[in-house]
Amino acid sequence: CKDLQSRSNIDFIIGSLYDSNEYQDETEEFTIVNLNFQTFSFKGKNENSAYKKLLDEFKPHIVHTHRFLAEFLSSYYVNPSITYVCHGHDNMVQLERFSIKTVFSKEKLFNFLERRHLKKTKYSKVGTAFIANSKDTLAYYQNNVLVAKKNKVILLQYGFNYVKFFNITTNPNLSNRKLNLLNVGSFQDKKNQQSFVKFFKTTIKI
Repeated sequence: CKDLQSRSNIDFIIGSLYDSNEYQDETEEFTIVNLNFQTFSFKGKNENSAYKKLLDEFKPHIVHTHRFLAEFLSSYYVNPSITYVCHGHDNMVQLERFSIKTVFSKEKLFNFLERRHLKKTKYSKVGTAFIANSKDTLAYYQNNVLVAKKNKVILLQYGFNYVKFFNITTNPNLSNRKLNLLNVGSFQDKKNQQSFVKFFKTTIKI
């Protein structure tokens, strides 16, 4: 947001799902609108006046959602003139296809009903680009997301353009030094830790 703020040709507004901000000092210069997201219900009419007002006033060219709740909220009011991008970060269980396990799990059944709602209110009407940040998530989206002519899945490893943040000329020569690497995160096979270590060694030439 600070980078966007430095560009004179860009205006932006932050839409927060809930009234919770742990970064008051860092965000005091930004315009933040609390959307006050309410739990979805199949019985009543689901609306969000704050989000609709934001759309009507700001008239965005792009709606870029992060994670499932934001993606679900974006289905309330869709517009063919808007480009929709969903950044999943991980495998969103709510998008899983129907299986025999769905029948025996209340959570899976509710997820599937939400998936059907998304298909009806959004994916059948407007195109959405899904960003996967790993090959595992890419395969998950390709198998589970309602991929049609309007929708597509894109792989963006690391979740950002890593090369932009790395300048090999500014790094010291570590060829004669021991490297201690601390990994904070999961060691599941799908996280591909060995490939990361290999990439890291190759990049800094150790």
